[in-house]
Amino acid sequence: MTDAMKIYRDNTLNPFKYFLGMLIKLPSVVFWGIKVKEIDLEKCVVTTKHGWTNQNPFKSMYFSALSGSAELSTGCLMQFYLSGRGDWSMLVTGFECEFKKKAIGLITFTCAQGHELEQKLLEIESSTSKTGKILLKAIATNSNSEEVASFNVDWSLKKR
Repeated sequence: MTDAMKIYRDNTLNPFKYFLGMLIKLPSVVFWGIKVKEIDLEKCVVTTKHGWTNQNPFKSMYFSALSGSAELSTGCLMQFYLSGRGDWSMLVTGFECEFKKKAIGLITFTCAQGHELEQKLLEIESSTSKTGKILLKAIATNSNSEEVASFNVDWSLKKR
């Protein structure tokens, strides 16, 4: 893990810095109560607790809060790996989800493709076009470790 990655991780896991950064850049994350719990070379883990700010009329978590949490788990892992690698642009170009169970209680989103992501970034850096795409998957589970939903997020990357 590089020094830049450690700084990114420490800033992301610092409650005050995370809250302030999300309030400025992604206020819906603050409103929905999405938190980054873990980030390392293998995975990023994000949690959201079902509550008044993210519920739907059916007394479960609203799909947009679930989708935002899933996107954040993949995006944070990507930003972690891009730390200290120069100037990059990243953009979601596709998004698919499958809802399997009612989302109530604490929902945990895990994107565990860190090593695959690192290989893709090395491939892009060595290519002549300096662009590429990667599909990152986030799995949402409830407090009983039951899968609630799965998300496929297509990311487009470009090294500037």
